[in-house]
Formats: sequence, C-alpha cells, structure tokens
Amino acid sequence: MSFEALQRGAAARGRTATATALAATSPAFFIAFDALRIDGIELLALPYAER
Repeated sequence: MSFEALQRGAAARGRTATATALAATSPAFFIAFDALRIDGIELLALPYAER
C-alpha cells in the first residue's frame, strides 16, 4: 500500500460510507511474520515454527 493510499484511509476515518468505499478499492492487510511476545510471555527462545 502506498503512503498516499494510507493517508486517504486515515482521512476517511469517522466517515463510514467513504471508509467502506476505500476499503473496497484499497483494502488494508496485516501480516505478522514473527511473534516475539504474546500476553507478556517472551517467545524468543522458541523456534520460528512455534511462534
């Protein structure tokens, strides 16, 4: 996602119809590739596959 698209999404916050339309054309994604701590428990000693 470009910075410009991110700004458009942030500007639409609070305007549900506009935010919904933007989500249809520029959806946001969250990709977690490594968890270092979950619920206060450090996971660094675990292998990547278990994190």
